[in-house]
Amino acid sequence: MSDSKSLETLEIVELAGGEVVLRRTPEADGNLEPLICIYFSEETLAFLGEAKVEVSKEMIRAGIKLAGQMYQELEVEEIEIDNRILH
Repeated sequence: MSDSKSLETLEIVELAGGEVVLRRTPEADGNLEPLICIYFSEETLAFLGEAKVEVSKEMIRAGIKLAGQMYQELEVEEIEIDNRILH
């Protein structure tokens, strides 16, 4: 990921079709394609009611946190591999 991409602002929004998405802000690069999209079944929507967006936000936060942890683990593995001494 380039430095400019890592500095972009992201937003969580509910689209007209009802899905909740994580996307770059329109000011970032004009590309509104979702990075993450969450759809709920009618049954789940009936259960969640007004909490749909809040539940979506927590799902996205949990996913980003896990992805960050996985990325850090990969960096550590790469450092360990780079630091091996071959004889």
